[in-house]
Amino acid sequence: MAGAVSQLIFVNICESEGCLEFGGFKEILRRGRVTVDDSVLLKILSDTGKYAVALGKDIKPDSLVVARTQLRVCQQKPGQCLGCSSLHLCRYLICGNCRFGNKCKNSHDVASQYNSSLVTNAGLQHLTEKQLFHLLLQNDDYLLPEICSHYNRGNDKCVRVHSQLPYKWQVQDTDSLKWIDVTNEERIEEAYCDPKNKIKHLGETVRRLSTVSSVSKPHYFILTTEWLWYWMDDDSIWVEYGHAKRVPLASSSTEYKEVQRWFKRTMQTSVINSVERVQNPSLWKVFQWQKTQIKEKNGGKPVCEHHLFHGTDESLLDPICQQNFDWRMCGVHGTHYGKGSYFARDASYSDRYSKGHRSLRKVMFVAHVLVGEYTRGSSSLTRPPSQSSTKGLYDSCVDNTSKPSIFVVFEKHQIYPEYIIDYS
Repeated sequence: MAGAVSQLIFVNICESEGCLEFGGFKEILRRGRVTVDDSVLLKILSDTGKYAVALGKDIKPDSLVVARTQLRVCQQKPGQCLGCSSLHLCRYLICGNCRFGNKCKNSHDVASQYNSSLVTNAGLQHLTEKQLFHLLLQNDDYLLPEICSHYNRGNDKCVRVHSQLPYKWQVQDTDSLKWIDVTNEERIEEAYCDPKNKIKHLGETVRRLSTVSSVSKPHYFILTTEWLWYWMDDDSIWVEYGHAKRVPLASSSTEYKEVQRWFKRTMQTSVINSVERVQNPSLWKVFQWQKTQIKEKNGGKPVCEHHLFHGTDESLLDPICQQNFDWRMCGVHGTHYGKGSYFARDASYSDRYSKGHRSLRKVMFVAHVLVGEYTRGSSSLTRPPSQSSTKGLYDSCVDNTSKPSIFVVFEKHQIYPEYIIDYS
């Protein structure tokens, strides 16, 4: 039992780019329908060959657990290795930026007989290639970024800019036109990154250099710059783009009363404690784009859309608001009509799946769903079935085509988590 639990945890840590908070283990085990005592988890983490706990030995819910391995990548050139116990793989493939592709002299075959035997002997055969690369990147010093040889030799003619920080501020000398480093660049960077500073006119003689954008490299490529974008809401407050904002609705507002009416239609005896509107511009933009795509696919007909209910655990509110619904995270209560995200016409149906951590209080989403053209679902479906050779796939599946009460959506862009109802 402990071995199976350890494998499940180790794989999920590697999937999470090699590290995970201890508190997240419970959710992993819950999704895998496994229940173990904390003492079992602590015993598993005592295996220092597979796990390391960052910043101290005392394990707390926010303690960061890192996956470890002794497996390494061979540093010899092809044909020069006289026999070793290291992987024969291209280091740049693992780092995500081998520009030679199939013409590379180093192996790109993780599944070769030689590499497979080493992976199996290390007990890592259950990892995907992506998970294995995450693990290697954080354990093998050989895979760390190269140091510029010109910089090491003190060559100041190198075309690259060298800095201990991932950015550099410079000002141009008006006479020589040379770029000169700014001494207080950390304070400038702090001011530049503060969205409250609305005016950022740098002029023509100031420049900011940085490492490449994170969107131009694989997500496990290190030392990139992650750009954050902001938008100004109706209250002139800067909100990070792609991050959700939950706005409480006044009980006297028309919007609140409309949500209340939908909910009370089948939940007359329940008391609504609060209703929040979810504001996530990036999810809304993709939702509207998907609506246009469905309309074009269905010959220009208006898209059938409904406000539907989805009961969930309180701990999943923020992930859903930020990243939308994911049936792998939400759909753990059955897949009778397909492997997708489930929504109900009646709040009373979704109530059985609502959970809260504050006494008898529960939470429920009201989602804006593009159901489009639908058909009856079945448990084997991983996407909607085909309509015909000309119309493509259906847009969703239901329990009953003549009077549907349960809708299954396979494409998350057809969903927008619009409201959160807190009730008891």
